Amino acid sequence: MVAAVHLLLAIGLFLTINWIGRHSHSLGYISLGLFVRRDEAPAFNLALRLLGPVVFITIVAAIFYAVGLDSYVQDIWQVTLYYFAGRATFNVLMGRSLLINWLREVVIGASCIWISWLIYESIIKHKKTLLPDFTTATNELWVFVGLFVYTVLNQVDTGTRGSEMRKNKYLKTRFSELSKQYGKVIDELLPDELSRSLGMTILIYESFNRPWLAQKLERLVFPVWGKSLGPMQVTTAKRIDDIESVRSGAELIATSYRKILEEVQLKQGDAYDAHWRRWYLVRKVAADYNKDDRYVDDVRDLHDIVVGLFYPQLKTVTV
Repeated sequence: MVAAVHLLLAIGLFLTINWIGRHSHSLGYISLGLFVRRDEAPAFNLALRLLGPVVFITIVAAIFYAVGLDSYVQDIWQVTLYYFAGRATFNVLMGRSLLINWLREVVIGASCIWISWLIYESIIKHKKTLLPDFTTATNELWVFVGLFVYTVLNQVDTGTRGSEMRKNKYLKTRFSELSKQYGKVIDELLPDELSRSLGMTILIYESFNRPWLAQKLERLVFPVWGKSLGPMQVTTAKRIDDIESVRSGAELIATSYRKILEEVQLKQGDAYDAHWRRWYLVRKVAADYNKDDRYVDDVRDLHDIVVGLFYPQLKTVTV
């Protein structure tokens, strides 16, 4: 029973850390994604990943003690172990292993598990010592020391080279896999190389947000709890396979592309340069596919990366 509760707490910890991360981008939180972003708050990101689980089990242990559930505090440090094991498994199942700096994850995970065990053995397991001691000024001193170190470390620039290499490796792998599976459909339905590069960009982005496991789960609950299916996440009223999903998505892109291309070409006589016309074309096609502003911006940024890696000849192509 205790182990089951600890597993549930590990799931709760996973959801809590993710929720804090999603609502902490203004503080510099870096989430796992396709884009290279400089870590502007390394201390915050390290503290959240390294100390977040420790704070979580400490608070939960205090609550258990307060409501008389002392037995569930026994070996509560194992929640951290379950959390990191589950997080690694989740990322592998979601097909994101190439995006992860595994050496850093192992070091952070092992350190956090060790700290959790140490805090449990020295403080948490002893009910009387769990609450802070306000009889001396030592606690306050260490709080000030911790805040000072946090502030200093948050100004450290950790660079982006490692992250860029991992993300490029992931994109190259996914581009190769998706091209083998769906390249013929993309080439058949999209009229030129620029539109095909945009089609591959949307395919990569959609399949990242809905990796194969999520797509399998969507098929199980379709159409009760979902209306979109497959790698291209097209909305459909009937069950379709992956090829049909990509075909439907490519047809939507082709229709939008031809319409926007004609509109853009009409502006060639205006005071719009080739770069602006291409920027406008990509954004409008992305917006036709999904109206969300964040989606449009991400597809536009990802398209630049995809062109640079796989379609260098398009850098000089104008519309």
